[in-house]
Amino acid sequence: MKVALIGQSGPYTAVALTEMVKSTQLPQPSLVINGVKKSRGFLHHRFIQSANNKFYRSNGQDLTERAFYHRLPVLETIDINSNYVFRKLVEQKFDLGICFGFHHLFSSRFLPIFRYGIINCSPSALPYLGGPAPIWWAARNGDQEL
Repeated sequence: MKVALIGQSGPYTAVALTEMVKSTQLPQPSLVINGVKKSRGFLHHRFIQSANNKFYRSNGQDLTERAFYHRLPVLETIDINSNYVFRKLVEQKFDLGICFGFHHLFSSRFLPIFRYGIINCSPSALPYLGGPAPIWWAARNGDQEL
């Protein structure tokens, strides 16, 4: 099964990626899509093949760095719904997308790219604690459970 992990840098997605790679029961990602809020020296998108992992940390929160540690290619983008990202994903024919803590909504044309759809994973109860910082809101509200 060909799987794309979709997320952004931070503790939740970085840990999820590592757990997926370590697991023998979860599907293994073949591409990591890192949604960045601003470009890192590139215009809007960049596709990077995996690199020698000895230069990257396995415990950092940067999703691109964590993907490189696990020798996975990365597509960094500031616009998940762009034509560039759409073409890249159509070319690769993914079966499943797994989304962790992503800050953009997907356009309707994006969803059919994945043969079995996209699984959205959230660290909190939706829709009660939706949004970009559900754990922070749970703590602020004094919630005892997520």
